[in-house]
Amino acid sequence: EAHPFRWLPAAESGDRQAMLQLGLFYHRADDLPQAETWYRRAADAGDARAREYLDMLPRQKAAALWKTLPEGKITPEQHDQFLDLCNRVIALDPNHADAYWQRAVILQARKESRQAEADYREAIALAPWFADAHGNLGRLLITQGRFDEALPIAQKAHELDPGNSTWAITLGHIH
Repeated sequence: EAHPFRWLPAAESGDRQAMLQLGLFYHRADDLPQAETWYRRAADAGDARAREYLDMLPRQKAAALWKTLPEGKITPEQHDQFLDLCNRVIALDPNHADAYWQRAVILQARKESRQAEADYREAIALAPWFADAHGNLGRLLITQGRFDEALPIAQKAHELDPGNSTWAITLGHIH
């Protein structure tokens, strides 16, 4: 009686509460594709809570995908792989500041400065406290000779993370 699949016959016959319960079961089991299937069926049947859970899934999928990013420096051979990962995370969660920042780092390394700048700016807009996004944008602007524009951005990076000597050095390159 307590087994979650006791809901299956009712869910398959259109019971939206049973559909929601199956969605919750699969969600707790971290089977997000199955959770999405049952949440969607329950939402389509008019269950408002299922719609709320369904709306949360992309952010959770993005977070799970982001966890696959290994620690450490990304080699040039890995750029395409990680750009794809960042693009997939951003598609799932357009508010994922880390994904914009990481994509910007890779794009900057590939000398795609215009898109890197746009991604750094997006990361900053999403997470104004993100010192690395400010600092990297400041450094990018310095390499383009845009010192007046780089100064307040580099100052903000140093203000947000005063213990990071990189941002102090960046400021030194401007003065």
